[in-house]
Amino acid sequence: MRFVSLVLLLSTALPAADCHSIPVLQDGQLELLVSDLTGQQHHDYRATLTSTVPPRAVTPWQSPKQKIPYGKYVLRIESAGFKTHEQNVEISAPQTEIRAELELGSLGCGEPPSLIRGQIQNLPAKQEIWAKAVPLRGAGSVESRVHGSGYFELRGLRYTSYILILSTADRILHQQILFSQKPGPNAPITNIQLSP
Repeated sequence: MRFVSLVLLLSTALPAADCHSIPVLQDGQLELLVSDLTGQQHHDYRATLTSTVPPRAVTPWQSPKQKIPYGKYVLRIESAGFKTHEQNVEISAPQTEIRAELELGSLGCGEPPSLIRGQIQNLPAKQEIWAKAVPLRGAGSVESRVHGSGYFELRGLRYTSYILILSTADRILHQQILFSQKPGPNAPITNIQLSP
């Protein structure tokens, strides 16, 4: 009985809050910033968006800034002399900017993926360290655990500039910008001196 009277007392004592419905945005503006490996803006391309969630037909690209319905897409950019660029894109905000970097194309079987490899000096004892390469432009990071000797190798990279990050589970130990290298026995090894 006390519980029922308390509920009745609270329901009459609290003022009713005004509820306002917030309109759900259905479209977001997507801006493409396309460049080549030098960072130079590239305007001669053909781009398409294929919706994956919800499934929809291909949306042809008509301008650098375009209204796109919210959802998940695969962005495909094609340009003469360059490899086809594909990446996953999610439109869920009023404004989204995508930076895409085009790699030079080739005849025949093409260049093998590039790599970054390094040797860490003054390796912290008994800590698991990870090396991660994040491209300065575009998407597609790669990470690998650092060997106990301090050696690491990040493979399957594009030929471009990366931010190399060395970290433990809770802190960043080192960061630097590197250009990925052609694989092979003569590929340079970056020596990294960690402060004790």
